[in-house]
Amino acid sequence: TGSTLLDLAISGKRRRGGGIPGGIIAEFYGPSGSGKSAVLQEIVASCQNNGGDAKIQDPEGRLDAEYARIYGTNITDKNYTRPDTVEEIFEDIKKWKPQPSQDDSICVIGTDSLAALSTELEMTKGDKMGMKRAKDFSAGFRKTARIIANNNWLMACTNQIRQGDYGETTP
Repeated sequence: TGSTLLDLAISGKRRRGGGIPGGIIAEFYGPSGSGKSAVLQEIVASCQNNGGDAKIQDPEGRLDAEYARIYGTNITDKNYTRPDTVEEIFEDIKKWKPQPSQDDSICVIGTDSLAALSTELEMTKGDKMGMKRAKDFSAGFRKTARIIANNNWLMACTNQIRQGDYGETTP
């Protein structure tokens, strides 16, 4: 992650030097302004600094290149996308062909934030209950998890906490 204490806390000493292992999907969630985007930029920058390749998905369209550069993240037209729908983030991942400079490096897909994504149905006809969105996320993550695991990639996503009928939840 770029933070020694966070690396050790996340890994539970399962990984030498700590950090987030490849082959998984990790969600960082919390209230607005709690540092989720900062952690995501640290992860992407650490990946790039260690010879990995990174895909940056920005559904919110709020990523400031100067802000990202502070953390060491290199943003280019090739590694940056602004998907609008749930379907687009998963299609983007399926098409991604990372080019790490070191063979054993973990490549990262950083998505900030899942809460900003819609579905085609929501954009055209409306989906007030968000059921289509939930189904698309579920199906997309199930299918994509295999691609991520088989390639030893890390998908790091941010999400916001929302108040639901049963307490705090992520969308």
